[in-house]
Amino acid sequence: MSDTPRDESTRRRERILIVCTQYIGDTLLAIPFLRNLRLAHPDAVIDICAEGGPRAVLANCPYVDGRVTWSRPPRERRGGFAAAFASLQAQADWLKSRGYTRAYLLKPSLSAAALAKLAGIPCRVGFAGESSPLLTRRVHRRRGRHQVETYLDLLRAEGLPIDDARNESWVPASSAARIGPLVDQLPAGRQRVFLALRSTDALKHWPADRWQRLVRWLVDSRGCEVVLCGGPADIAAHDTLRESVGPDVASHVHDVSERVPLADAAALVNKMDLCVGV
Repeated sequence: MSDTPRDESTRRRERILIVCTQYIGDTLLAIPFLRNLRLAHPDAVIDICAEGGPRAVLANCPYVDGRVTWSRPPRERRGGFAAAFASLQAQADWLKSRGYTRAYLLKPSLSAAALAKLAGIPCRVGFAGESSPLLTRRVHRRRGRHQVETYLDLLRAEGLPIDDARNESWVPASSAARIGPLVDQLPAGRQRVFLALRSTDALKHWPADRWQRLVRWLVDSRGCEVVLCGGPADIAAHDTLRESVGPDVASHVHDVSERVPLADAAALVNKMDLCVGV
């Protein structure tokens, strides 16, 4: 479940568990939270607990000591309540053996709070809601507040200082080496624009005709190369966009989804002049 070994020195330090959401975007917006938490607890062991994608995007985060996988079967295979609870209890039993003293629940769900409670973590800080009875400190979310500030409110509620809300990314040399040759294949002398067309939340999707207008403007009026990248579920939308703008414009629109794994996405974005997403 974890990619980080334990030793005697880590057993004596305060151990903090961060339970992340299942969404990659929300997890990236938690980086200022992680930095400020590390500044407040420089000697603590700080681990994140997350599912696959969110766990991967924090693989190079220097503020985290360990990454714990929240192993859950797909929703359609979880069975009834008894099976789901047994799976949660098994995960909690393993976490309990790690001896965490504090948990911050960025995932505002009953299952996240139950996981921390069953794991015997004495201090559990999270957002007020259905999980409130399982929390030791409940923080009310303010309507219309940016997600970065919402996460930082968990630290403010603990009386911890905040340096700022800037975000960060880290590109390991291995990722840069893999992405460099791919980007070098794009036409030289033209600005590169990364587009992220889709979200896990369909309500955030931009109408297709607006993406078409944007791509035509970027290529025809600004002389840009457009780069698309996403997961397997995004490729159909990329194909539709390229078909809709016509062959001349489409020749400057490049879908690299099948060539760039999530772990290298930051290196790809780092090579762009502009990024636009939902």
